[in-house]
Amino acid sequence: GYPYKNIINGIIYKEDKKINLPEVLFKEFNIPTYLRNDVKCSALCEKNIGSLKKYDNCIFITLGTGIGGAYFYKNELVVPNKFQGFEIGHMVIETDGRQCKCGRKGCFEEYASMRIFRKEIAQLFNLEKIDSYKMFQILESQEKQEEVDKIIEQYTDYLCIGLSNI
Repeated sequence: GYPYKNIINGIIYKEDKKINLPEVLFKEFNIPTYLRNDVKCSALCEKNIGSLKKYDNCIFITLGTGIGGAYFYKNELVVPNKFQGFEIGHMVIETDGRQCKCGRKGCFEEYASMRIFRKEIAQLFNLEKIDSYKMFQILESQEKQEEVDKIIEQYTDYLCIGLSNI
């Protein structure tokens, strides 16, 4: 499994050790370094030089292995005092639903992440894993189209539920 249990304010907690990564990098390279969640970094990029540049208040959402998000209010990234914040993938959309790695049941990302979509397509075609290229080949092939359409419809239904909650 993933060896890092938690990352808070640049401190990586690994087993019984605390590693202050920005401090380690500063000592090594004498350059100030900041550690931030990948979704927050992508959102900041979009906000500063991309498609969100002209909006004062906006939400940035990623669909990938999980579902991530960032929220800007009055042109500032909202950062709570505790935890990373705006973990929309762990918003419950299905009461007593699928078990999530966060410990809760029915989380948004257990129904509408790309990981889940790929997993369901792979199961339909009796594949252990499926990469993006193979998934697109399957979707274009029209093979098992009725079952594929059902997976797509269920996925988009859950995606719409989560997005409407946001």
